[in-house]
Amino acid sequence: MAARGCFGNRKKAYNRKCLELTGGTRQNVLGTPSTIHWADSRDHEEMMRLLARDGRVTNFECRVVEASGKERSCLTSLSLHPGQKIIEGSLVDITERKNLEAEREAGLQRTEFIIAATRTGLDIIDENLVVQYIDPARMKILGDPDGRVCYDYFRGRSTPR
Repeated sequence: MAARGCFGNRKKAYNRKCLELTGGTRQNVLGTPSTIHWADSRDHEEMMRLLARDGRVTNFECRVVEASGKERSCLTSLSLHPGQKIIEGSLVDITERKNLEAEREAGLQRTEFIIAATRTGLDIIDENLVVQYIDPARMKILGDPDGRVCYDYFRGRSTPR
């Protein structure tokens, strides 16, 4: 999503995705104050503080509420052009990515709970024989594998055989 506006949050241009987020049409939003609703006003305040201090904001993560009331996680980047009295930037919806990250983390926590509860040793080795995962109990004994190959990590050997 992209928006271009002048000071006072009055928009000069808006793309289709940004219109979908705000629930407006091109005709009724051009030249009007911004209609983006922040899920947490502190996000907006911090973004504006950074913009005023640095003249730009890059990859600022925030949550906004779309016209339907649904909360979206977004990444925004803005540039301040004081000579032209313009604020220009983009707002990218990262909600799906954030949801997938949360699901992944929950799955990992469930897996680690099962491993701990059953006292099962588990390691995951990639095709290059690098240890990608080891259960927390074994890691306490053997230490962090930190990119080591399995034959070195488990046996202290410099070669597989």
